[in-house]
Amino acid sequence: MTFGERLKTARKKMGLTQRGLGALAGMPTSSIAQFETGAREPSLRGLRRIVRALRVSADYLLDVDIASLWGMPSDAAVRQAESAAMVCDCGGKCELCDASMRHNG
Repeated sequence: MTFGERLKTARKKMGLTQRGLGALAGMPTSSIAQFETGAREPSLRGLRRIVRALRVSADYLLDVDIASLWGMPSDAAVRQAESAAMVCDCGGKCELCDASMRHNG
């Protein structure tokens, strides 16, 4: 998927029009349209505004897997391993745990 395709997908998942995203990100509707078609790419400042408006990571929009750059397992692999174990050593005091986890503490 291209940046524009990911942008469009994220925008639609949020239920936004190009105009709506432009309003949230503080940029013209025409800019959003050009980003989605690949006619232009946003500046770093524009990307930051889009990411905040859509509540997605820049990694997602840019199709960058940071973990693989550092030789680490992907988020999906980590989630799979965690769900298989479903055990936490926090003693039940961890904010990240949910009710489905068994606690070793």
